[in-house]
Order: sequence, then C-alpha cells, then structure tokens
Amino acid sequence: MLSLRTSLFSLSAAASAVALAIVQAPAAVSAASADWVVTSAKRTIYASGNVAQVDVKITAKVLAEGGKQDFVVTAAKKYGKPGHIIAYGSSPKNALTVEKYNATVAGTAELGDDFVSYRVLFNKGMDKGKTVTFTYSMYLGKPYEPLPKEIHLFQRQFLQYFDTLRVPSIYAVESQTSFVELASSGTQVDNIEPAEFGKKEGKSSGTIKFGPFDEKFDFFDKKSKDVAEKHLMVHFANQEHQTYFPSVKREIEVSHWGNVAFKENYELKHAGAAVSSAFNRVGFSWGDYRKRGMQAPENPVATAMYEMNVVLPRTARNIHYRDEIGNISTSNARRDDKGYVLAQIRPRYPVLGGWNADWEFSYDVPTRSALKVDPFDPTLHVLNITMSPPIVRTYAGKLSVEVLLPEGAHDIKLYTPSNKVLSSEWTCNKNSWLDFFGGRPVIGYEIDDFYVPEKQILQYKFQVTYRFQSFKMYYEPILLSVMLFIGFFSYIMVGRSSLRIVRKGEKLKLDQKDIDTAVMR
Repeated sequence: MLSLRTSLFSLSAAASAVALAIVQAPAAVSAASADWVVTSAKRTIYASGNVAQVDVKITAKVLAEGGKQDFVVTAAKKYGKPGHIIAYGSSPKNALTVEKYNATVAGTAELGDDFVSYRVLFNKGMDKGKTVTFTYSMYLGKPYEPLPKEIHLFQRQFLQYFDTLRVPSIYAVESQTSFVELASSGTQVDNIEPAEFGKKEGKSSGTIKFGPFDEKFDFFDKKSKDVAEKHLMVHFANQEHQTYFPSVKREIEVSHWGNVAFKENYELKHAGAAVSSAFNRVGFSWGDYRKRGMQAPENPVATAMYEMNVVLPRTARNIHYRDEIGNISTSNARRDDKGYVLAQIRPRYPVLGGWNADWEFSYDVPTRSALKVDPFDPTLHVLNITMSPPIVRTYAGKLSVEVLLPEGAHDIKLYTPSNKVLSSEWTCNKNSWLDFFGGRPVIGYEIDDFYVPEKQILQYKFQVTYRFQSFKMYYEPILLSVMLFIGFFSYIMVGRSSLRIVRKGEKLKLDQKDIDTAVMR
C-alpha cells in the first residue's frame, strides 16, 4: 500500500502535468543543432491584454542517428519576461513535459543572457527521418512599451510590441511565418516594422503577418547575426490597463488547531502610458451612473484599473482586504457554480498609467483541507498549498513565500511543482506568543517572473513535509494554564498573608484592634 505522502505527491505531479512540468537541468548540456531540422514554424502572438501569449507551432524532422526524444525551444528575454510555458502535441490535452535547459549551440557556446531555453520531452523516441508536430506557448509579462510615454487623462493609449523577426531556434528553420493578433479588427495600427515584411492581412483584419520566410535560416549562426538581430514592431492602440506586481509577499501560518492563515502583501504598478494631466472624477461618475441604468456618457478613461478578480479555494473564509489607511469596503465575494470563492477587490482609487497601489489581502482555510497526516507514520505531515497568488491575469516580477510551521516541527522539506524554478530558498525561526522552545520554524522561497494562467491557478501547488509529534500541540495551552494558575494562586496567597513589620508585643494589640473594628461594622 502506498502511504499518504506518496499519494499526495502523485496527485501533485498529475496536476502539474495538466499544464506542464519544468525542472531545472543540473548542468549545461550541449544541444546539437544538427539533431533536428525545423521544416515549418508558425508563430502567433496574441497582443491584447496586459500579458502577451506567444504560440509557436513546430513541425520538425529528426536528423540524429539513433533518433531523439527531446527538442530545445528558445525565447528572447529582452522582449518581455517569460513567466510561464507549456507544450502539447495535437491538442492542449496532450501535455508534454518541458524542462528548464541551459542550452549551447552545437556544443560550442552558450546562448547568453538574452535568451532562455527549454527542452520539450516527447512521450516516445523519434527515429531518424520521422517528423513530429507540436506547439509550445509562452506567457510574457511586461510585453509592451507605451508610446507616447505620457498622455492626457482622456487621451488614448498606444503601445509598442517588440519581438525577434525570426523565431529563435538552435536548429535550422526552412520555413517560418509570424502573426500578431490584436484585440479586434477595429484596432488602430499606427506603424509596422519592418514594413517590407509585415502587413495587415486585410483592412478589416486584426491580424498582422510577417513573412513567410521560405529560405533556410540558422538563427544562432554567426553568418546570420545581422538578420537574427532584426526585430518586428507593431505600434497599436490598446486601452487595456497594463498593471503588474513588482512584488508579492505571501505568509502562510499553519496551526494544528484547525486553521491555516494566509496574509499577502501586494505592490501594484500601472506600466502603461503615464497620465500627465490633472485627475478628474467626472468621467468615472458617468460610468457609475451607467451601471445603475441611468443615462450618461461613457467613461472616456479606458486605461484605468478599477478592480481585480480573486479566485480562492472553496473552503476559504474570513476574507479581509485592507491597506495602510485601514479596511477597504469596496469588495465583494461569492461562490461560483463549482463552489470556488470568487472575490472582486477594488482599490481606493482607479489606478492610472504610472500610478502605484499597495494593499494587504488575507483569508483562512481549514486545516483539514490543506494538511494531511500519513496514516502509516502519524508524525509525518504534508501541507498542500496553491503556489500562485489568487489574483488572476496579473504577472508578478518577484514572488516571495514563507511558511510558518508549528513550534517543534522538524525534518522540514519543500517540494515545488516541476513547472517553476526557484531563485532562492531559505529557512529560519520566528518567535510569536508562547514560543518557549526556539520559535516557529520557517521555510521560504522566492521566484522571479511568475505567472500562471487563470484556468490553472488552483492546480499549481507546492508541498511542505515535516515531522511533528501531536502531543507537542498541547504545550502552549498547558503552559498558559500553568501561568494562569500561578498568577491566581499568588494573588490568593498575597491576600491571605500579612506583611506588616511590628515590634515585639505590638502584633497582639493590632490584631485585637482589627477584631474590634470588624465587630463595630
């Protein structure tokens, strides 16, 4: 029979496989560029929200003797921050494993800091001469640059999207085409570069096509350096808010008395065009009137961030939303049809371009829904917690997480989903009330460039295993009871004792005086 620990690890692995598995390679491994040739590459860039999605459909042929079971994909880090990647075969249901990879070109030189590589692992080996087709999707945070960088409050926002003109690949590509999908066919496009390669597919189309490029091209070949350094650029109107989190800090406090408490601190920044004019609430009042069914003009300020959606586990309770001033009442929560808790939180003011906001969000979940005990080893506890902050569709530049365990926990181990790579990990102790034996053990980690798609936000979990004797949870109530007993006992003893300093013979006179006084009363 499998233990609870093994079962939970299997469930976590299965949940991660729904989206992808990314683990860090132990060392740099040479990726021979002669192992594959890409016969066709179709790249589609969805530039609509505050996070850009890049889908690349690859058709490749095996050239290596003895076949291959892996394929290296590459992305340019200077054009957006890769926060998430998945890969799949014929459909998203056929998920493929993806590993973080320190690739080299033909075993000679590393790609450098401008590129990041991943290795896609197929379900079975491919023999020489076989052809495979798969798709990998990347989600990029901070993908746009505003131009102009400053606008009037009621002025429209225009953004620039940059990317490499050719698909970066360590393998030679025989044919490739790139498409940029805008929010709608009516999106205004001011400029397309390079004009000789890029154009709209139609006057009423929201798709811009670059290519096709039908000549064989090796992106990292020194002879191709001039062409590889060329980039594509689309300057277009986009009224979506460009908010992201420069920093998110999560603190998770575990109590064996029935509660797991989450406290999260958010720093928000609007990276869109900065508003240089005075702020005016008239337009926002119009929007409120229209929501109530009243006749009023539309709000002309379209780039502001009004509210954010939060997805919480179905057992979430005691939800609080506050900032430095105090509680923010403009929020609401409800359960959806599937039982999960959905909350809408709104800042004290609409967040415009160049503005910042910060707040604290907290909630609790029952211990039974997050903490399990191995039935074959009662001292082994497994904490299973969602890894992503609950606010959806928002990229985080840095995510810091600390887990506070009960005092006396030991043999602590951290297991993160294989789809994320930690930038740092640490352990320490923190003292709180009634901690007399060294304080609460803490294990923490930090991740750079973090993003999880909304549909998978509750599937990505990390685990903390530790050993804890159940009788230790009674230390604090016993100590508290003993302290209260000592306090009351001391009070009783002091009340019944006399601390008078008298001479010899005066004690009887004073006692007789006290008796006479009591009788008179």
